[in-house]
Amino acid sequence: MYLPSSSELRTRAADALSCAPNHRRLVLLYSGLLTLINLLVSALNFALESGIANTGGLQGMGLRSILTTIQTLLPLVIMVLTPFWGFGYTRSAIGLARKEDTPNATLLFGFRKFFPALGLITLTYLVYLVLAITCVYGGTILLSFTPLAEPVYELMLTADPTAIDPNLLLETMAPMLIICGVAYVGLLIPATYRLRLSTYFMLDGTSPFRSLLSSFRATRGNGFALFRMDLGFWWYYLAQLLLALVAYGDQLLPHLGIHINETVAYFLFYGLSQLATLALMLGFQNTVATTYAHAYLSLLPTNEE
Repeated sequence: MYLPSSSELRTRAADALSCAPNHRRLVLLYSGLLTLINLLVSALNFALESGIANTGGLQGMGLRSILTTIQTLLPLVIMVLTPFWGFGYTRSAIGLARKEDTPNATLLFGFRKFFPALGLITLTYLVYLVLAITCVYGGTILLSFTPLAEPVYELMLTADPTAIDPNLLLETMAPMLIICGVAYVGLLIPATYRLRLSTYFMLDGTSPFRSLLSSFRATRGNGFALFRMDLGFWWYYLAQLLLALVAYGDQLLPHLGIHINETVAYFLFYGLSQLATLALMLGFQNTVATTYAHAYLSLLPTNEE
């Protein structure tokens, strides 16, 4: 099974979307909710900071503790729940690629598959953790037989371990850390592409562990083709990055000699960034997602869509 060219996959995606009159509504619901959540979280975080700042003294310690806890947990809750919303959109993209009836409720599919999705996320991070441990442990053993390890040994043998300057230790270990980091990246990139389709298999009803195995088999010999497909959408990812940087425009104003209220500047640029990102997603997200869905369908063992 080999992946068709990016142009052919994009053609298939365009044909599938032309047969799905509700695809614009799906991406509007998906991206619109993400934008709304980001704006609400930003506003709520600002309100919490104001509340914390106004609860000084011992009398306000209890309330300040509650507000600080909420401020800490809020991003974590959003970070945990957002991927499941994304899983629902990916399942919608698979349905669009298959020219199936894809109702708006499909966006909730990730929450209905909460435990399989959570299992897949956990297994994937375990794979990355094993790779990291392998690089650190294996790299340390290999480097211990090279001259690069001598400064570390000298430092550990000649100094009191409890009195070693952390900065000096880090500087001494820098070559070893760099080599281990390069080795990790060298393993991480191909591993990521081999596991690239695991989400699609899981959303199609495969168990988390079998999803990883199925993705590993399906992408054999197609990793570089998937990489080229990513390169075909370089403009989309670059636009996302640039629009994300717009959110920090308020920090540039003082350097340009423009002075306005910090709060107004923050929400102005953050709002512009979110709305521009929303417009980008409304225009192109369906094309990108459906193209990737067709890549998955092309690599299914049955080779049937």
